[in-house]
Amino acid sequence: MTTSCCPDNSWGSPLHVSHGTKSLDGARGELCKIGPSKDLEMYVSRPQVGGASQKALCVLTDVYGLQSRLFAICDKLAADLQLTVVALDTFRGETKDMHLDDFKEWLGSHPFERDISE
Repeated sequence: MTTSCCPDNSWGSPLHVSHGTKSLDGARGELCKIGPSKDLEMYVSRPQVGGASQKALCVLTDVYGLQSRLFAICDKLAADLQLTVVALDTFRGETKDMHLDDFKEWLGSHPFERDISE
């Protein structure tokens, strides 16, 4: 039994990287910022073979934001599917850990409809 959010037998090593760390150690991709004011951070992982792909997969972060576990998952998807994987920092640097006391209110302040239209 594990205290992780994911069962021990689920998808292998990417899910055994802990939440809460933001390290590129061991990651194959890169972090960069986009947008007119360079305020939207994203992680980009490319396929190992050839390094380029005509197809891409966009991953939206959960309440844990851009972190090491997500980097590992993106790297695995890029390698297994042979496509470029881009993970966007949906909450622009804020995470659940910054809002333990007001988590429901914080999450409610980010309705999908409003954020997607901006």
